[in-house]
Amino acid sequence: MYPGMNKPIDNMKLMTLVAMALLVGSLAAGDTLRVRTLKYPSINITDCKDGKVVFTIGTKSVAKGLSQVRDIAITGADAFNAAEKHLVAGQTVKAIRQYDVAVIGKSDWMVRLIRARRILALDQAGRIDRAVTDWLWLVEQFGGAQETLKLRPVNIAKKGSNANLAAIKALEAAIVAKPAPDEAYKQALNGLLLSLYKREGRKAAAAKAAGRIVKTHQLPDKTKAAESQSDKLNAMEFLIGQGQAHQVLTAVLEKLRRDAYSRAMVPKALLVLARAQMQLAANSTDDTRRKYLLGAGLDLMRLVAYYPASTHVSEALLEAGRVNQAIGNNWAASNAYRAAIKRNPDSLVAKTARAALKAITASKDN
Repeated sequence: MYPGMNKPIDNMKLMTLVAMALLVGSLAAGDTLRVRTLKYPSINITDCKDGKVVFTIGTKSVAKGLSQVRDIAITGADAFNAAEKHLVAGQTVKAIRQYDVAVIGKSDWMVRLIRARRILALDQAGRIDRAVTDWLWLVEQFGGAQETLKLRPVNIAKKGSNANLAAIKALEAAIVAKPAPDEAYKQALNGLLLSLYKREGRKAAAAKAAGRIVKTHQLPDKTKAAESQSDKLNAMEFLIGQGQAHQVLTAVLEKLRRDAYSRAMVPKALLVLARAQMQLAANSTDDTRRKYLLGAGLDLMRLVAYYPASTHVSEALLEAGRVNQAIGNNWAASNAYRAAIKRNPDSLVAKTARAALKAITASKDN
């Protein structure tokens, strides 16, 4: 025994020590949140609103967008915590089961949080139907808040799946049910519908969705408008093959000249611009055809040179190969195809580039 510990302790001192021990224990426990690589331990999660999780650190209240959250642990929420662990581990089916259990009988803000997190698991598991249901419910709860729109599902199921058909039905119903709260929400709905229509081969419906996207107004803030710009560019890319290549070329070129795209969207804009010119070249002859092909080539070179970290570089290299083949420069085309393969060897782009290289080699042998 240490010196002095054999002396009696009066009741007041004992109560004080117990209270301090309980306080330290509660501070050491608490909730935990990870936003990307940053961890917030020993916090108190208090709400989920406007697409954000709200928590307190001491006396300070903080809110973080749910789209940035890696994982969450809430004291006493065993099923939810188990679901979060499964989600991080990539065990999406197990995560969904635990989220389904966790949502029963919870408070309003916990239900919002659980359904928001469940969207990620459902999306990764290919359950686009249930993911869309949860997302539409959250949008209604939060009035189309920007952070909620970022939770939009992206993984479309296989063509002809019941999940796709159910998701389309839900989204179509949402469009006609009541006016959209804002332009961003309207674009988000139509953007997801466009992806689903394309997967299902419904070209007429896809063209209508693309037309609705292109007609909506551009959001004023380029940072906030990132998702909106992405949807518009995807819509324009689809319309290139629907006889609107010239309109797309004019629209994208005008926005690039005005610096109307966020930096993150410029590579995609350059790719769409090049593809519009390639389509126009396919419908032209002689000097006009060559002009469009050279213009497309220059835009693809700009993408590769100025945005080397972009996810669109491999696509640009593939298209550069096609442009060079169309011009008759098979040597440059082969180099571009090899670069596309090296960039992302296991991708569909690489598979297409290998087939093109094989065709060039076969033509040399004949």
